[in-house]
Amino acid sequence: MSPVAIVYDLEDTDGKKIPKYFDEAYKVSGEMAEAKWDNTLKYCIEVDNFKIIYNEKSFLNCACVSRRWGDQYIIEINKSFEDVRLKYSLLAHEIAHVYCGHLGADEKDPKKRRWDNSAHLTRDQREVEAETVAYLVCSRCGIETKAIEYVAGYLKNPEEDLSRISVKVILDVARDIENISKDRPKETGRLLNN
Repeated sequence: MSPVAIVYDLEDTDGKKIPKYFDEAYKVSGEMAEAKWDNTLKYCIEVDNFKIIYNEKSFLNCACVSRRWGDQYIIEINKSFEDVRLKYSLLAHEIAHVYCGHLGADEKDPKKRRWDNSAHLTRDQREVEAETVAYLVCSRCGIETKAIEYVAGYLKNPEEDLSRISVKVILDVARDIENISKDRPKETGRLLNN
């Protein structure tokens, strides 16, 4: 039994202005075709059977993914975010957690496993992988995010963390997320052809 600490949501406090980074933590810029969001969302729901939920959250709690019993994934997105570019970057990050195997291996059909288990990575290593994927996906479609600052916050021990991260998985997952954002995803690649 340890001591209890009371923690308040930032929005429930007064005081000095918060640091600029936190004030603009989810600032995005650039142009993106809205169809990328629509196609990605449709694929997640119809093909991957993900459940997408829009919840009211603190502005610093933007999105998360969890796994239900079996192979049902739930992606929660802060409903106060209206910018489709921001929602796309958040969705890409959460999909990356699933496709990188951070929540375990694909169990729909073990013979045609689409991603392996990499839940053994530390939280920091998983965040670096997922945000790097989201950064690649977003930058290739014209969106600029605060990914560099976000990733830097998770590199506590860069030499060890980076040695355990798979560049191949990052590139494969980025390609797969770009693929599902198209009107007609190609039947190629690690996710659709194995």
